[in-house]
Amino acid sequence: MMQVRRILPTVLARIESSLTASTAQAWETVQTREKVTVPVINNQVDKAMKTLSRRLVAGNMLKEWKKRAYFVRPAEQRVLDQKETDKRLAKKRFKAQMNAIAARQAQGY
Repeated sequence: MMQVRRILPTVLARIESSLTASTAQAWETVQTREKVTVPVINNQVDKAMKTLSRRLVAGNMLKEWKKRAYFVRPAEQRVLDQKETDKRLAKKRFKAQMNAIAARQAQGY
């Protein structure tokens, strides 16, 4: 029991420091998000909306908003992340295969 009392404060301090570090890191990512502004020139609102939607899609902001719209359990998040990784790797493999085929065709095979 005496050892537990000696070790407990150091363990609690470690946990507390890791929590504050991760919280600070999350807060920094929230603060560093860039603001998207689109000027409306000559009352061309449609053109400004089109530009805004392009910027949101290009910056992956829409995807992030959809993710944060509702809570996803950590187990579900892992499954979604794995699916996204598989999709990305399959796309990379497909591009490599297409480049290999194009290179062989360029050589005359």
